[in-house]
Amino acid sequence: MARIKVTREQKKLLKTIRKNAQDPEPLARLAWTFFDQQQYDEAQHYFQQAIDLKSPASSTADALYGMALLDLQRKHYEYARDDLRRIIRDFPDFQKRPEVHFALGQANDQLWRTREWTDEKEKFGSEFLQRAIDHYEQAIERRSTQQDAAGLMIGKLLYEIGEQDRALPFLQRVGQSPSLQASQRFDANVLTGQILLEHKQEAAAAKGFFEAALKGGAQQARLRSVYHSLGHICKSLEQDGQALIYYEKAASAYQDEQTADALDVLVNLSELQYRQHHTQEALDSARKGIVFSELPDASRQRLLQVLAGAASALRQYEQARDYEEHYLKFVRDSSAKAASLLRIGSLCEELGNGKEAIDAYRKGLKYAKKKFPAGKLHAALGRMYLHENRLNQAANHLKEAAEFGRDDEAHSAHVAWLQGQCYMQRGERQRAIEAYGRVVEKFSGSAEASQARQALKACRKSLKKAIQDLERTEHAEDAQTPMALPEASEQELLLELIEDILDEKSFFERLKEGLSKTHMSLVGKIEDLLANRTSVDDTLIEELEELLILSDMGVSTTQQIIARLREKVDRRELQKASQIKFHLKREVLAILEGHEKRLDLSREKPYVILVIGVNGTGKTTTIGKMAGKFTAQGRKVLLVAGDTFRAAAIEQLEIWGERTGCDVMKHASGSDPSAVMFDAVHAARSRHVDVMIADTAGRLHTKKNLMEELRKMVRILSREMPGAPHEILMVIDSTTGQNAISQAKLFNEAVGVTGFVLTKLDGTAKGGIIVGIAHDMNIPVTFIGIGEQVEDLREFHAEEFVEALFED
Repeated sequence: MARIKVTREQKKLLKTIRKNAQDPEPLARLAWTFFDQQQYDEAQHYFQQAIDLKSPASSTADALYGMALLDLQRKHYEYARDDLRRIIRDFPDFQKRPEVHFALGQANDQLWRTREWTDEKEKFGSEFLQRAIDHYEQAIERRSTQQDAAGLMIGKLLYEIGEQDRALPFLQRVGQSPSLQASQRFDANVLTGQILLEHKQEAAAAKGFFEAALKGGAQQARLRSVYHSLGHICKSLEQDGQALIYYEKAASAYQDEQTADALDVLVNLSELQYRQHHTQEALDSARKGIVFSELPDASRQRLLQVLAGAASALRQYEQARDYEEHYLKFVRDSSAKAASLLRIGSLCEELGNGKEAIDAYRKGLKYAKKKFPAGKLHAALGRMYLHENRLNQAANHLKEAAEFGRDDEAHSAHVAWLQGQCYMQRGERQRAIEAYGRVVEKFSGSAEASQARQALKACRKSLKKAIQDLERTEHAEDAQTPMALPEASEQELLLELIEDILDEKSFFERLKEGLSKTHMSLVGKIEDLLANRTSVDDTLIEELEELLILSDMGVSTTQQIIARLREKVDRRELQKASQIKFHLKREVLAILEGHEKRLDLSREKPYVILVIGVNGTGKTTTIGKMAGKFTAQGRKVLLVAGDTFRAAAIEQLEIWGERTGCDVMKHASGSDPSAVMFDAVHAARSRHVDVMIADTAGRLHTKKNLMEELRKMVRILSREMPGAPHEILMVIDSTTGQNAISQAKLFNEAVGVTGFVLTKLDGTAKGGIIVGIAHDMNIPVTFIGIGEQVEDLREFHAEEFVEALFED
């Protein structure tokens, strides 16, 4: 044995051994000191001396245990197993028995892994496997210092043999154990995540364990699979922003490796980049994937679709068409072929090849088995033939397009608009007017509805002129022959049809009708109060004060108005009772005139609007109406489903998105709304959106936790885009009256309200709240709502409002 430096303790033990060479206890202790110093040859020497004494003392068991650990290190698993089994058999009271069970579990575990098996049946039925699990369980039951490691080892074994349900509780328990090494916690959390994801289909829960694994840290080669899994999970949960980050990290970790996993990452990454409008990045990622030497058809098709779409978005139409035609060669599904030919036709149009576009559309119809591609192809052909003035062919294809696309509102609106144009060019004005009427009636929020209204107004102007011409002709004394124009009665019928479709009233008339209940409650009662009164006295002023307070103008607002009226009485400007209404109207106007606000949407891009309020005020509907107004102005709008508590709210916003042609950013119901805001502001920037309007869950102003959640959303928006949100609009249900002011004060304290939207003015007698809230809060009113249609949401104009309120 080589000479080594011994410690003072070891010298004392050696001296004791020389005095009594038959005592295994100092031999075992000495061996353990060398074991701790990793001087394993010396440790083995003294362990063996202690064992050779064959003493029944526990020191012999201790030496056997030490020798077994050395054998495990040296991969002598059979020897280790024999020594450990001897301890279990001959030394039942050995103090380290729990650790012996753990070591026996390790020995059997390694014997199971290192043996060669003829088949899985033999492997999974092996006694080594069962005994490994049994001894690990004993280690846990007897509270071994390695009990958490034993739980991890059981979880791994059960996972490997496909018993995920049994493995899961072991792995979940040890994932955060401080007694495990970081690499062991990483393994536990990753396996737990994989079971939850693959076996339980619990993606959200799996995400938590994968993220816990990342916090512990691991080698890059091991992290990439976790990034990959997290990308899949976030994508399935519709958390595209987070998914994009994880796929990018996974792609970076795989570098230039050409494996199936690396390819899957590139395919999903390119699709997400394209969906998030990171167009050049999507093109680059897809190009990396398309050159893989082993490329399954399914992956090739997905990459080609990204390449074609991204190239088209970048106006690289020749390349886009090449990619699309390459995709067409590989795809087998008939509907997919039809959809591809639809895209090829569109690219040919962009390249100015009308004939090739028509050929592609016609060829696509041969494959179109489903409604979607067939309706789109017929619509495209109808539009092409319409532009070429081949009106009969256009009409036939548009008729087919209308039949195939009945379930798609956007498609139906577009087709009906094209039909109106076709009929008008064919001179079938009644059919054209009826087609435009369908657009206006059924698809009121669409861009086509606005175009149809304009077309109908132009037609109305033309008809009125034609009728005037006919009337002049009939009364012309020198008319020798009748003009070759239709009869006036026919023209008048068409004009009446247009008027019925448009049924337009001025906003002032609709506002006046909407405020009729408030008018009766306020102005009507004032008129009753003034009836039979000739002069202004204190009694009249006091009665007027009480009336104004009861009309929901509020105490402080009323006191200011009454004080001003008293001043006018004192200056003898107000003497007659008949003058009260005039002066009151002027005072209300004076309060409201300073509280108008126009949104300057061009000030920032994207212009971020956060919409807040209590439950049931009409926030989501208001957002939809604002989106309709802004898109009609030619602006690109992104709607954000920040109300993640109600699945119905997300669905409602998606309906408004379809109606107005706006993209909707959403996460799964129950997600963190701040995460939605994070993804939304980045998506809005990358998509070059003009206006981003974010919905939020309705919340009681008295719930501190919900108000803090609102503050967090504002912080996230401000952090990701300095200056955002540019507007925080609070939607107020006018029917709540004075309660709205107390709500508004707490919301303003929490996040700083920049403007109010007052809804349901048409359904309440409490419209006076608009005066009270403007005065008390000194915050402008941005919009008012007096009905269900998009056009019933209007920018607030103080003079218009006051005129409509006070006019008889």
